Amino acid sequence: MSITVFRDSNYRGQQQTFSGEVANLRNVGMNDAISSLRMGRGDRWEVCEDANFRGRCEVISGDERDLQARRLNDRISSLRPVVGRR
Repeated sequence: MSITVFRDSNYRGQQQTFSGEVANLRNVGMNDAISSLRMGRGDRWEVCEDANFRGRCEVISGDERDLQARRLNDRISSLRPVVGRR
């Protein structure tokens, strides 16, 4: 299970791939800087506006070419895979 995040929409710009939780994206230089993301088929990830999985969180279950529609563009500060029940 992995997720690749991109600084710009349409899967462009700086990118980083994660396979586990990141409690604070500031530590990897991507805090409030993600505009699109891709993940493996069937994967689900929880993304949160604040570090340590606080604030508004959403579970995303597919690629997102522009996070503006979800009001998450440049707002994600933590993320983690969702495991267990679907």
